[in-house]
Amino acid sequence: MFFSGLHVGSGQIRCAHGILPVPSPATELLLRDIPSYGGSVWGELCTPTGAALLKYFCQEFDSRPVMRVKKTGYGMGKKDFEQANCIRAMWGETDGSKDSVIELRCNLDDMTPEGIGFAMECLMEAGALDVYTIPVGMKKNRPGVLLM
Repeated sequence: MFFSGLHVGSGQIRCAHGILPVPSPATELLLRDIPSYGGSVWGELCTPTGAALLKYFCQEFDSRPVMRVKKTGYGMGKKDFEQANCIRAMWGETDGSKDSVIELRCNLDDMTPEGIGFAMECLMEAGALDVYTIPVGMKKNRPGVLLM
């Protein structure tokens, strides 16, 4: 997987701990050794959760390689900025691509069993090799499900 440099935003944010600079101290710590930049957008574009996910899944930071894009996904943020508040992920193949299997997992703490079953069916229809769940304890002692 390749990731481009990360636009974190600029300025300050108001949170439970008061007014903090962007990126927040937690985000900054997680993004150590990861290429990032501030830009002209006033606000937080990368949260600690986003930084943690990026650090976990990232294999390499570089400009986008030459590739044949197979699928594209977008995630839209809730805040309004001068430009679109979204993230784009592109799945593709390079000439040096090798067959591989990637394991994706997510913790769910507020989803009905019917919704989980539907998600499992959709993942299998989309080409997943296997889909299963494991009961887990979530933050604040809530019961949850690990979807793999």
